[in-house]
Order: sequence, then structure tokens, then C-alpha cells
Amino acid sequence: MGKGEVKVEHLARVGQPCVAICTAKHCKRAGAQQILGAAQAALLEAGLAAQVQVAETACQDHCDDGPVLTVIPGLYPYLSLNPATTRDVILQHVRDGQPLLEHLHRRFRRRLARRVAEEE
Repeated sequence: MGKGEVKVEHLARVGQPCVAICTAKHCKRAGAQQILGAAQAALLEAGLAAQVQVAETACQDHCDDGPVLTVIPGLYPYLSLNPATTRDVILQHVRDGQPLLEHLHRRFRRRLARRVAEEE
């Protein structure tokens, strides 16, 4: 598989911490290359560049909400990102373990809300 052709599901099975960024046609037009750069810079800032892989992926099926970045483990899809929100995702979710609800796909926001309610 070439660069950008790997499926996010394959990366999840590998088990290594990863930030998977869609670089398919729609996400590329929406700024995926800027998101790649922002993710790499934020991982360096967080001291995680050696531990967390940055991967370009095939379409992640959120074409109307690109660019898309998925945090692995957990398959957390973040939608409609810009470089600043990408940095927030890396620092708050990847480094600190706190997902950013406002940028997660709505299905994942509901799952997290249920999990938090169950823990209370």
C-alpha cells in the first residue's frame, strides 16, 4: 500500500499509538496537509514524536466534515479541524488523555457522555 492508502482500521489493529490523518481527495482539499504539519509539530512540542506515529490514510468516510484526524487507540474521529484545533487534540487527547468533545464525531461524543455518566 502506498502513502495515503492505508485504512484507519488497519492502523487500529497494529496497536501502536497513532494519529491517522485522512489525505484522500476531499480532506486534501479541506487542508489535510496543514493538519499533518500541525500534528507533527504538536507531537514534537509534547515530547511524543518518537512514541506516536503520524499516518496518512485513505478516506475515513467523513468527507463532508474534513479534514479528519483519528486518534488510535480508541478510533476517536475528530472532524473539521484546523491547525489550532489539531494542536489541541494532540496536547489534550494524545498527551493528557482527555478527548475534545466539541470536535469529536457526534456518535463518539454520546459514547463518552454515557461512559462518564456510568462512572459517576
